[in-house]
Amino acid sequence: QAPPAGIGERLADWLHEAGQSLDWRARIETLLSQLGAISDQIVTLSVVFLMQSVLLPLLFLSLGSLALRWTWRIGLPPA
Repeated sequence: QAPPAGIGERLADWLHEAGQSLDWRARIETLLSQLGAISDQIVTLSVVFLMQSVLLPLLFLSLGSLALRWTWRIGLPPA
């Protein structure tokens, strides 16, 4: 019978087996697909932010200005 391996040898064997059992390519592909999904979400959030903070206020200001000009011209006599 072989003598029982020391704790260092058993730990080295366990780490070697664990390293071989991991499929690194699958993990990398999973991480890359998650990174792609995150980048899509960042682009979507950026577009929504620009719409809410820039484009919609400018649209409402221009429509409000147009409505005020149109309203003020109604009461004036024709020129």
